[in-house]
Amino acid sequence: MTIDENTPLVPQASADGAGVSRRRVVKAAAWSAPVVAVVVAAPYAAATTTITGIALAPGSCALVAPGATIPAIGMNVTPAAAAAVTLTLTGGYTFASTGTAVATVTTDASGHYDIDDVVAPSGVGAAGTITATAVADSSVTTTATLPAVGAPTYGWGYGAQGQIGNGTTGETYSTAVAWQLPAETVAVGSTYSGLAAVTADGLLYTVGYNGYGDLANGSTSDNNTPAAALLHGTSTPIDNVVHVSNTSNDEAIVYVRRGDGTWWGAGENNSNSMARIGQPYSGEPTFTGFVQMGLDVLAQPGNAGASISWVDISACTGRASTTMAIYTLSDGTVWTAGEGWSRGGSGVGIGNGVTGIVSGVFQLQTAAGAPVTGMVKAEGVYQSSIMLLDAAGNLWYAGYDGFTAAAGYSNNGYVQSYPKPEGKTVTDIIAAGQFSYYAITSDGSAYAVGDNMGGKFGVGAAGNSNAWRKVLLDDVVEIASGGDGTLFRTGSGEVFFAGVSDRGQSGNGVNGQQYLTPTKATSLPGPAISIASSWWDSHAAVVSLC
Repeated sequence: MTIDENTPLVPQASADGAGVSRRRVVKAAAWSAPVVAVVVAAPYAAATTTITGIALAPGSCALVAPGATIPAIGMNVTPAAAAAVTLTLTGGYTFASTGTAVATVTTDASGHYDIDDVVAPSGVGAAGTITATAVADSSVTTTATLPAVGAPTYGWGYGAQGQIGNGTTGETYSTAVAWQLPAETVAVGSTYSGLAAVTADGLLYTVGYNGYGDLANGSTSDNNTPAAALLHGTSTPIDNVVHVSNTSNDEAIVYVRRGDGTWWGAGENNSNSMARIGQPYSGEPTFTGFVQMGLDVLAQPGNAGASISWVDISACTGRASTTMAIYTLSDGTVWTAGEGWSRGGSGVGIGNGVTGIVSGVFQLQTAAGAPVTGMVKAEGVYQSSIMLLDAAGNLWYAGYDGFTAAAGYSNNGYVQSYPKPEGKTVTDIIAAGQFSYYAITSDGSAYAVGDNMGGKFGVGAAGNSNAWRKVLLDDVVEIASGGDGTLFRTGSGEVFFAGVSDRGQSGNGVNGQQYLTPTKATSLPGPAISIASSWWDSHAAVVSLC
């Protein structure tokens, strides 16, 4: 934007002496007002000059991120002429060109000008205003509204320990509630019974239940307002965070990936699932801040130069203090750390041919001495059961087959090929709850297999399934599942819920319903770019901004 400091304040004769040029006045458009009108009396009793504004489409910009430049406000002068106007901002907004809240601008000869350098304040705040005042006549002025400033994180569902993040506690929130964060949110995740948000500056904020320190706030006290997660034993926030886990099982642990490719965990380190060097693979020490995880996996023979590309947690229900983390490495191999267990001989977990209870670091195999390779992601559920996705879009599985005994699969204690949904190429897998698996295929379809508790698969019926069933929703790009329900995000940013909504989990303002087919979370104010669901059915979404 160009500031014209030489704009005349009084009428000037034209160069050829034929008369006086029109005064130059610019209009200001509003985010919410459909038309802005400024009337300026023309010199020498000429006809009245009317300045009309151009409004954005309704709802096109309801919320802007802290420190962001808002979309250009187009303005026109009618009749067409160059004109000067002073623009004044409130609410902490400033002009990038002046660094202040005031600027004088001049339209072009056609009477048009784009105000394209209005910058939002750095913190969360209410809506501001923009006032346009004609330079030639300060009594001619009009004011329009600028969008509110906020981080676009919303929570709903179960909130008894403050999981919704708005400073309150309550069993049921059926309408999405905005968090107050100091920066724009780029992703959300979950802990055992809490929610987490990654902000654009690489910090992590957490809310909810914290009995095992998995909020990483330096204590075991719950949060009902978002607090920055810390490095263990310090008051230093963990930074450079680019990913946070969706811990949708009953393990009180949260883990993140930082920009340098390292993974860090907080909460219960049951059986040393965090693979900390020098720590025994037993017991359940607690970290109330983040520590680096996976180091003992990377220290195994043959792993020099490899990095961790994905981490997930598998619980071993029925045996106290037993947890296993699953590490997918950059070389396509998959490893486990912690303690794995196969209950009562009903299935063999871990995928390394071992029956019973094993502790330590193990590499998954397709047969004795044949390590798994070519994998891009591995996800786990109860009883050390693991589903794997390879780079070609094929599925593999090892573990308990009580819910997943699809045609062609028989548990032999090793990782085996597993049927793909309708033979389609799989692009993502998600494990959740006790024995629930989801797959997204290359055509945007979503499928589910295993434990369909409460009808959370969204396939039109309740009841478990040992074969893939198609979710009754198209264009699915992300899935987050908790204990009693599942969220689905589509390519257009719509969020849908399936399952039991006894704590407002559907996000549509209605409570006490069961949804066997996906229903839209209508209380979200805009399209979502990230979703999360905790084991205790607290949900979160990041809504995109203008």
